[in-house]
Amino acid sequence: MSHADDDFTRYEDDLDFTVGVRVMRAATGAAAREVLASTAVLVLPPLSLATRRTPVALEWLDAHGFSVEYAHTVRLTDDRIHRMWKYQIADDGADRIRLVSRLLTYGPSLLLAVVGPVRDGIPVATRLCELKGHADPDRTAPHHLRHHLGAANMFNNFVHMPDGPPELLREAAVMLPEQELLTLWNRARDARSGPQARGREDALSLTPATGLPEGVSLAHVAVSLRRSLLERIRVSVPTADLAEAERLTAAEAAWTAGRAPDRPVEVLAEFRSRFRPVYPLLRRELDPSEPLLTVFAEAEGALFAADFDPERMSDAAEKAGITLGTRDAIVFDTEWLSLSLRSRHLNSVKQI
Repeated sequence: MSHADDDFTRYEDDLDFTVGVRVMRAATGAAAREVLASTAVLVLPPLSLATRRTPVALEWLDAHGFSVEYAHTVRLTDDRIHRMWKYQIADDGADRIRLVSRLLTYGPSLLLAVVGPVRDGIPVATRLCELKGHADPDRTAPHHLRHHLGAANMFNNFVHMPDGPPELLREAAVMLPEQELLTLWNRARDARSGPQARGREDALSLTPATGLPEGVSLAHVAVSLRRSLLERIRVSVPTADLAEAERLTAAEAAWTAGRAPDRPVEVLAEFRSRFRPVYPLLRRELDPSEPLLTVFAEAEGALFAADFDPERMSDAAEKAGITLGTRDAIVFDTEWLSLSLRSRHLNSVKQI
């Protein structure tokens, strides 16, 4: 997005934008244009925070010359999500909107405000947005923030940031109450005399001490689920010969246990090169309509990028008396939607 003044007129009737402009000007006065140009906001969504990506993000920001001046946890509700992306979601299907809502309301998010130098007249918010990388981790480069964070797929990609200064003003006003918004701009203004990194320790203190086991790695989550399903199947159908399937899934589990879940794309690619589907062995022993076997087949379909349907998985799990955790459901659902988009050759994905 261009940072010309004309860009600000697109939101002139937007209430959140109006509030954002008013609070920013109250805090920065005559320096408003300069402070706005040198400030950016990024949001680490719930699963980014829950998997302790904060230290990784701070390391990347430091290396790229951005100083964290403000940190605050925010709860993204359906209303806030709609207000933030109302100009982008008009053409999105209901399933996609529900998935994004589930992903972003999983828990608290962490909002960081950073300052940095304006280069070649490009505002920091615009420059940082370009540096975050594409929504699809397969299309990011090593210097991009999403690559550095270990994004899993087009939706579980660990960071959101406004496209430029107009969006920064509007989205920050959606996420923060006015007093916190005023604090953000006061700190950005104070950083004109030199970055103070006043939000760095706050960001670390607001991050969980331990991260979610298995992170958002599809390989880790699906392997673990299939192992637990085999245990249930053995109890439900004691006559079935599961020895070979158990041997193979034990090898998978041993392998994933030796791989850190914080590089989910790389781990999944290596898993697919090393292992083969187990479901054909079970299909010979069990009735394909068995709900436990259906859940196993769907999880395996996700693992090997074959045909799978998270709704079918959820229905079968319910019939089998299994409750899929919210994190696990998000991992499968986001992978399914990412695969669906790729299969339709959609090269341009709106970023969250």
